[in-house]
Amino acid sequence: MTGIWVSQASAVPSPTDVAAYLRQHGWALKKADTDWSFFEKDLQGEQVVLEVPQRASTTSYSRLLATLLDDLSRLEARPPAVVLRDVRSSTIDVVRIGIESSLTRDGRIPLEAGHQVYDATRDLFLAAACSALDPRPAFSNRKPEEALKLLSSSARLGQTEFGSFVVTLECSVPPLLQSEFLLGAQADEPLVRRATTMLARGLAATQTAARLAAIDGSLKHFSERAPEGLSANLCEAVAELLEVTLAERLVTGVSFAPTRQVAPTLPRATVFSPDIVPTLRSAAASLREVASYPDVEFLGRVVKLDSTNPTEGGTVTLRGEVEGRQRSVRVTLSSGDYKTAVEAHKNSRLIAAQGALHRDASAWVLKQQRRFDVAEDAEMA
Repeated sequence: MTGIWVSQASAVPSPTDVAAYLRQHGWALKKADTDWSFFEKDLQGEQVVLEVPQRASTTSYSRLLATLLDDLSRLEARPPAVVLRDVRSSTIDVVRIGIESSLTRDGRIPLEAGHQVYDATRDLFLAAACSALDPRPAFSNRKPEEALKLLSSSARLGQTEFGSFVVTLECSVPPLLQSEFLLGAQADEPLVRRATTMLARGLAATQTAARLAAIDGSLKHFSERAPEGLSANLCEAVAELLEVTLAERLVTGVSFAPTRQVAPTLPRATVFSPDIVPTLRSAAASLREVASYPDVEFLGRVVKLDSTNPTEGGTVTLRGEVEGRQRSVRVTLSSGDYKTAVEAHKNSRLIAAQGALHRDASAWVLKQQRRFDVAEDAEMA
């Protein structure tokens, strides 16, 4: 055997990866059972058959697949390592973040900067996943469980690639199974695919908004692009990537698993330069000032009580840290909760509040409160 093989089990393509790759490259399934599947294709007038092992758990699977990839390498006249890469990517969306900087000229990065880069990459993808669920100008620290689950279930950091320094994020995408009941109908996309397509759109929208805002100084270029995946969180992640690496250029790209088609107009690559960092930071702060948050938790001190009849309730103002900033938040309360607020004010105790935070004229207002009581000692620690 002459091919190159990656020995780690995690790098070995699954039978599903191989089948998806072969179908995408014109191979037709001839027959299959629990041990083997057979694909055929006419190559220059000769019918060629490939045997694909199906039992990935066996000790011989890696060796058998290595032989198959070596055969594919010869048939396609491409290096085995390139064939391996493409087979593995047949069922994954790949996000690439290329950092061109004096810090990364040799393909390496300082440890502390690298730590921050991976944190920002996580924030980048999480922002896109949140936008895929509910496009908003900004997201609170309390992220939807569905979005957080993607970080452990579907998204993986891949090996860095050749270049100045390239971070790869691989997202496993379930293949689209054809059904006679779905023919002609639009099947629902899984959240992971919606997240990667939203990320591609959001990055392009962020680049466009920053360019236009630099001309006329208007926030509208950012706020009106929330449906495209632009958010304060995404702006902050891009700015962080540029800042911590002293990047001269940040090149992002998204490639999509061929097992699920995407619109040809979907943006694939975006380039950012460091001069837009102040614009991104300013836009992110402004978006957070006008955004609403459907579910926040915070600790606040009662600084104002307002009621004409305390036995029927009233309005209180809490002062505390919300989303990383000190804010004054108004809450309209029932008689029982208002009594709690009076006692907390009297005894200098903190209130633990939870609900939907909205910007109302010049004030923040907590609505649909799901919690309003005196904070426990453990919460204040």
